[in-house]
Amino acid sequence: GLSMGGMTAMRFAQFAPARVAGLMLLDTRAGAEPPMSRLKYRLMARIYRRFGLIQAIDDQVMALMFGRDFLRDRPDVVEIHRQRILEHDPAQIFQAVRAVANRRDFSPALPALNTPTLVLVGDQDLATPPNCSRRLKQLIPGACLEIVGGAGHLSVVEMPDVVLDHIVSFLDRVYA
Repeated sequence: GLSMGGMTAMRFAQFAPARVAGLMLLDTRAGAEPPMSRLKYRLMARIYRRFGLIQAIDDQVMALMFGRDFLRDRPDVVEIHRQRILEHDPAQIFQAVRAVANRRDFSPALPALNTPTLVLVGDQDLATPPNCSRRLKQLIPGACLEIVGGAGHLSVVEMPDVVLDHIVSFLDRVYA
């Protein structure tokens, strides 16, 4: 699961462990959103719902999604993702951001997860910084951590070959 997908995957693994053979948690976190981030995300979501993707929010969203190097070097790909955001219903984006901002801390449940786990994060991820992934590795028994240099929150977009190599390596080790 990437980002919100990872938050969901951890909870699914807790409630249906027999249905989970392994976890790949990419650019995600288990802890509750820090208070200032929660406030910032709620405010951005409300503004987006009311006015759309105005410049001030656009800059913030892109800085959260992409690493600084990717923002500088690949404005063409950033623009594609900006356009995809604009295609979404603002009310749905509002609800999704609200769900992330208001989620509870799931960290206490992590030591009970008993499945092979890959934790991966971009070293420039501002939305779920590497320290969040280090915490996942500490709390999930046997988890391995990979940090992708030069990538932000959307590591799979920014460094797809590197991320794929880590995924394939993990699958080879665990399911050989």
